[in-house]
Amino acid sequence: MTLASPAWLVLALPLVLLMVLFPPRSRSQAIVRIAGYLLVLGAMCGLGVRMDRPAGTVVVIADRSDSMPDGAEASQIEAYELLRGSMGNEHRLGLVSFGADAIVERPPGARPVERFELEIDRTASSLGGALRAASSLIPAGESGALLVISDGLATDTSALAEAATAGGRGLRIDVRALSRPPIGDISIARIDAPSSVSERDAFVINAYVNADRAAGVQYALTRGGQTIARGRADLAPGQTRLSFRDRADGVATLDYRLVIEPDTEDPIRENNAARHLIGVRGGRSVLVASRTPGGGLTRALQAQGIRAVSMEPGAIDWSLESLAGYAAVVLENVAIQEVGLDGAENIAALVEQQGLGLVMTGGRRSFAAGGWHESPIDPVLPVSMELRREFRKLAVSIVIAMDRSGSMGAPVGGGRTKMDLAGLAAAAVLGMLSPIDHFGAIAVDTEPHTIVSLTTVDNQDLIGSRLRSLRVGGGGIFVYEALRAAARQIADVERGTRHIILLADAADAEEPGAYRTLLSQLERTGVTVSVVGLGTPGDPDAPLLREIAERGGGRVFFTTDARLLPQIFTQDAVVVARGAFLDEPTSLRATGLLAAITGENTGELPGAGGYNPSFLRPDASLAVQTVDEYGAPFIAYWSVGNGRTAAFTGEANGEASGPLGAWPRTGAMLASLVRWASGQRSDLPRSMVASQRVEGGVVRVDLDVGAEGRPLLDEPRVLVVRRRPGREPERETIGLRFSELDRLTAELPLSADEVVAAALQINEETIVPLAPATLPYSPEHRPPEPRTGTRLLRDIARRSGGTERSDLAGMWRDLPVVHRSVPLAPWLYVLAIVALLLEVAERRLSLVSLASGAATSETAHRAAGRSKTGLMRIFQRTTSGRRSGTTPRPGEPASAERAAASSDDPSSTNKNTKTQGDIKYEEETGVLGALRSMRKP
Repeated sequence: MTLASPAWLVLALPLVLLMVLFPPRSRSQAIVRIAGYLLVLGAMCGLGVRMDRPAGTVVVIADRSDSMPDGAEASQIEAYELLRGSMGNEHRLGLVSFGADAIVERPPGARPVERFELEIDRTASSLGGALRAASSLIPAGESGALLVISDGLATDTSALAEAATAGGRGLRIDVRALSRPPIGDISIARIDAPSSVSERDAFVINAYVNADRAAGVQYALTRGGQTIARGRADLAPGQTRLSFRDRADGVATLDYRLVIEPDTEDPIRENNAARHLIGVRGGRSVLVASRTPGGGLTRALQAQGIRAVSMEPGAIDWSLESLAGYAAVVLENVAIQEVGLDGAENIAALVEQQGLGLVMTGGRRSFAAGGWHESPIDPVLPVSMELRREFRKLAVSIVIAMDRSGSMGAPVGGGRTKMDLAGLAAAAVLGMLSPIDHFGAIAVDTEPHTIVSLTTVDNQDLIGSRLRSLRVGGGGIFVYEALRAAARQIADVERGTRHIILLADAADAEEPGAYRTLLSQLERTGVTVSVVGLGTPGDPDAPLLREIAERGGGRVFFTTDARLLPQIFTQDAVVVARGAFLDEPTSLRATGLLAAITGENTGELPGAGGYNPSFLRPDASLAVQTVDEYGAPFIAYWSVGNGRTAAFTGEANGEASGPLGAWPRTGAMLASLVRWASGQRSDLPRSMVASQRVEGGVVRVDLDVGAEGRPLLDEPRVLVVRRRPGREPERETIGLRFSELDRLTAELPLSADEVVAAALQINEETIVPLAPATLPYSPEHRPPEPRTGTRLLRDIARRSGGTERSDLAGMWRDLPVVHRSVPLAPWLYVLAIVALLLEVAERRLSLVSLASGAATSETAHRAAGRSKTGLMRIFQRTTSGRRSGTTPRPGEPASAERAAASSDDPSSTNKNTKTQGDIKYEEETGVLGALRSMRKP
């Protein structure tokens, strides 16, 4: 027996006192009352029964990654059901599955499982994360065990640590190995090459190919998409080495890919291609994206000692791994379509997280005119590009005719469709307009559907909600119907700038009808038409869309990335509103903040031939301002995140540069701006050595510091940017920790197809980029070393006190014995209520007393005579009075006493003969008499 709250035993003293002050009227009543007191006291003290038996929770951990053999999921579900069939009432069973992440399929309970219902990323095996998730399902202090069904090929490094943590909690981890036989697989085991090299250094790349039999393979090694080696190799059973030589050039990151083609059937072809990245050390270069490579801006930067690499935007690799190797990026009059949304996202992430510099120069394809408004780069620039009324001469009326045919229902990632992005693009145009403007929207398939009738822009929330809730129709877009419906709407406005934006599928634009006649009528009334084509210029209907834009006096855009629609729409709207680029000469005025960058007083500046109108952001620094009615920023800069960005809103090299372009000191001023922007990135101090290597699925970063380097450290960190195909860049900051006396270490887990760009932040002033890293291929397809997975599973079981489990039902028997107390309080309270009712019945009815005293009348008579209290005395007085027919007076003996006296009289003839009064007395002292007395008042 156990007591959960023994402190309540102090109530025993008051209960004893109650018994003394208010004594029971009979022995039976006393017994019942004492029993009730003891029952209540036991319930309040938490009286329980101790039961020692195996009990607790078992959680099955199922590995669902790509490395598992065929039929593994069926085996895992079968194991779960076998455990469920042998569990008892005191047991609970849960299920966790894992790949790259851990997912709770079934919380602890007893629910059956027929199949895995949740989707999972199978490209990795986060066994440590699964152990952590499963352990969290078992509350602290409760007993339980985990069953891991896996091949043990984990891609993270925390499994053993999590196993030790679980063992410390008393959670045993049993394991059951399921592995895929490697028979017949020919694979690239690994690539041995440096993670970084110096510029112009020669180096060797060694690739090791595994084969379990003699076979021949064709191989090809590419760098940046260009083949640099090709040939054939004969493989012997075991491991064969392929060696290649190369030399680093001016590219910041070298991207190698090795592909082998076996002559025979290969069951696992995913490991026949491997990738390796090599960073190029040396003076950090500045990447200049320009439509005129090697033009005046590039030459000016090179003349000032800046290592400028100039290329056309279409020839630049805008990937994360490529951009991470530069000190800064200069966008010289470049539109967002030439960079792409992925490239813009990569630039913005590297600027904010790792200190990449960014400089944007102006022109008719830059800033808002280039579609950069509300792009990923927009928030990191020191100027904003919204279309404000200050820069506009006339009101604007825009009608958007959007394709809503079946092809617009195609998904584009992030749970959105092309139709969703078209609605967002229209809403972006709406957001740029002001109350003086007009806006209308039409969705078109085989016929037009009015979404918003042409109206003033005074309720953007309501109109925007309609645009964002567009749904796909059917068929293709009827071009003529779309243009005619838009023309009807815009005809209601007679003044201002009137414009139509047509969105159509470049491969499915049907029924053009008399579009030439309609466009001629629109041209005569001053209405312009631009076209956005989803597709490429080579699609079947692209010539039609191009001709519509030419005859409509507008512009044509083609894109295969529907995510760019908001930027393209706003880009066209800004140009139409005549606020994108002001090509009127303007004077310039330098502020004192220009000298903070150039390091000298530039004096009076010559004028510019034009600029992109914009507005200075709060906290940004204004270096040069236009001297006109707008007072707009011409040169502005600021720090954002860990990076620096600058805006030069004039044209750096072109007809619109004006007198400023011919000024001898313009090159030095631009070079100072670029040098300031790239200043956050620097080389590592000589007292430190950094290295990184890929081990399994982890990038290990080591920083060796000597006695001279320790004072330079100030909370050293690794600034990480990750990117996987089809996803936005992810940012992460990881602290460096001492792993040895003079070595700090950080580990970055890698997923399949993921690129990690890391940079060391030694202190606030020093950020050192490291070489980007990636896995050769998905770690789920790497050839396992013999018994690697089995060894890890055994280590996990040993650290937690578990075993290799074959008898599943035995898991329940092997659970720790739980010393459990079953509370009796509910039953005790019920019994206490019963005791209370019995006491009431005894006090009112004397059931126990009268039943025991009814055997003989003499016994009842004596008991009645001895009873001086309670209901019995009342019954005696009542029956005595009734027998005599009179009520006793004070001092007069009771009738019972007189009867007793007469019975002792020697003159009585028969002592054993009962009188009529005696019989009546006995009748009225029984239960019936008591009930009768209670009925009378």
